[in-house]
Amino acid sequence: MSKRTQDTAGAWKGEHVVVVGAEGGIGAEIAHQLVDVGAEVSGLDLKTGFDATDAECCLDWCQQQRRIDAVFYAAGIASSGLLTDDGSSEDMQAVYSTNVVGAVNMARAAATSLRESRGRFVTLNSAFSLVTAEGFGSYSASKAALGIVVNALRPELSPATVTDCLVGGVRTNIFASAAERSGTAASYEVNRRFLSRTARLEPSAAAASVLDAAWKRKKRSAIGADAWLIGQISHLAPATTQRIVARKIGGYPAEATD
Repeated sequence: MSKRTQDTAGAWKGEHVVVVGAEGGIGAEIAHQLVDVGAEVSGLDLKTGFDATDAECCLDWCQQQRRIDAVFYAAGIASSGLLTDDGSSEDMQAVYSTNVVGAVNMARAAATSLRESRGRFVTLNSAFSLVTAEGFGSYSASKAALGIVVNALRPELSPATVTDCLVGGVRTNIFASAAERSGTAASYEVNRRFLSRTARLEPSAAAASVLDAAWKRKKRSAIGADAWLIGQISHLAPATTQRIVARKIGGYPAEATD
């Protein structure tokens, strides 16, 4: 258990916390760390039969709960193709549905419970909502939209609080899964570059930072030094930040146009 998780143990003990997207990555780590400090955790994902993109599924599940103290929306998928590729519209719709619509569905379904408990709604956003690179367009667009959704949800869910976590490079399988879905050599190269050039933080460390931000009811929190840096300089020099990130990740692999 991390020091940060130990510090927040008193806040979560006995709380009913819902983690959407608990199958792997940061979501799984959030669920594990919450269990370790005595929270009552409901881990939801497709493997448990829960589909956040289905509004009725979200509503039916939440209505069966006696109390909900916090919701962590950690579900997310990526697409690693160019926006001008064939099939990119379908990919973009799938990414948007999971990353944005699913969050709205869950917020709507849990709204009454969260208001009554003065709870917390926490989204796992991305530093890629502020910048992008070739092959990351759909993912970046969905995360930028999620940031606007979060701003709209704050007054709607009050007195519950909403925390938007801008996650930097974390060693998860999100782009590996995107590569498996597309099956192209280019998409596998995008994943390799993500892991080798940007993913530095372990999921356990990211989860501890997310829990800390949620416990403190921060409106927005950068998860990882890279996310903090991008957040700072993107507002001062957005074009320069975009060029730096694009150069670091590199152009889209040539195989994509073969």
